[in-house]
Amino acid sequence: MHVWLLLSLFAAEPADWQKAEAVYLKNIRQITTEFVRAGEGYFAPDGKSIIFQAEEKDSGNPFYQIFVMDLQSKRTRRVSPGIGKTTCSYFSPDGKKILFASSHLNPEAKQQYAEEYRQREEDRKAGKRRRYKWDFDPYLDIFEANPDGSQLRRLTDTPGYDAEGSYSPDGQWIVFCSNRSGPENLELYIMDKDGKNVRQLTHAPGCYNGGPFFSPDGKRIIFRSDRKKKDHLQLYVINTDGSGERALTDDLNW
Repeated sequence: MHVWLLLSLFAAEPADWQKAEAVYLKNIRQITTEFVRAGEGYFAPDGKSIIFQAEEKDSGNPFYQIFVMDLQSKRTRRVSPGIGKTTCSYFSPDGKKILFASSHLNPEAKQQYAEEYRQREEDRKAGKRRRYKWDFDPYLDIFEANPDGSQLRRLTDTPGYDAEGSYSPDGQWIVFCSNRSGPENLELYIMDKDGKNVRQLTHAPGCYNGGPFFSPDGKRIIFRSDRKKKDHLQLYVINTDGSGERALTDDLNW
């Protein structure tokens, strides 16, 4: 089904995309308009708000920050520090905490702004649109806060990329992606909700293992990996103790 959808979208004229999407998606509507770009949104447990990443207009920072929007009033509030890069936000199961990755503690965070703006201007003059590329910034760490951004607390402090975190259904664990064992080793780790008792789940060095989420019963974790072919992502599942790992797909690029 997914292959057919992708093929039909690429084969169709742009004007036909909405018709092709309508086969699978209904009531599509845009809910963010005041940002340069926005995405990766997740509902709060009560469904009344969403958390997402977006680039603010005229902020002087070209990178994503984290925002919470009340869906009824459409009021939006930035809940991340506003410095550096942020990504991978998520609500705790009880809705009382939020999780996201941030590089605001990088002493050179603001120095990266000028280079990003310079590259964008070069792309604009050349009529070039850069393909999206994930940035495994080594200064990204996982932080927890209240949904209004208060009581920000750092959960990881090991050198290297720590991001892509999500809570277990009972809120007691956090699973995340890290390259703390080496720049090319993007592995899955699990830790207590307070950042303690970190242990490694996957052992597939030299590739990417990320995008983890718990199953509804909290016993398994689904994730994506390009261990079979670089940049060719497939879906995998693993038990929370690191056992029972197996591939769910082997012919689609997710």
